[in-house]
Amino acid sequence: RSSPCLGGDGIRLQLITHDAMGKLKAFDIVLDGFKNVFYPGQQVSGKCVVDLKGDMKLKALRVFMRGVAKVHWTESRSTGNRLGAYTEHYNAEIEYFFKGQTLFGSEAGDGRDTLNEGHHEFNFSFQLPTSGIPTSFEGKYGSIRYWLKAEVDKPWAFNHKTKKAFT
Repeated sequence: RSSPCLGGDGIRLQLITHDAMGKLKAFDIVLDGFKNVFYPGQQVSGKCVVDLKGDMKLKALRVFMRGVAKVHWTESRSTGNRLGAYTEHYNAEIEYFFKGQTLFGSEAGDGRDTLNEGHHEFNFSFQLPTSGIPTSFEGKYGSIRYWLKAEVDKPWAFNHKTKKAFT
């Protein structure tokens, strides 16, 4: 189950609370000052919030920041005979940046770390590139998007993930 709530400045946050998530009661990314608009060269900082119903073994808790542009369009073409037509697909992607930090556990992620039951907050901070990153955009044929993704990497189990877009 996913429940929207409003931050201090009226910014919509997405807090994930799933019974299917087992020991993980809540998992979210909260940006400092509930700010989600940034400029090149600025720091994107906040915390990863984890609420546990019980102790959890994990390889690592990581957070990533990514900026990417994608385009996609199709063109219908005739085969020139009675067999009809076909559709040609065109795609491209440019990654502006991809950065990551390990907030808990180890880079190697051997699964020997335990995060105890309760409420945990892990701070993170990334600096945006000073140039070469256009503003966010959503269009019919493409998009430019920026987001943070946090991931609980669990040994021999599906990882838990949460995402937060920013512009």
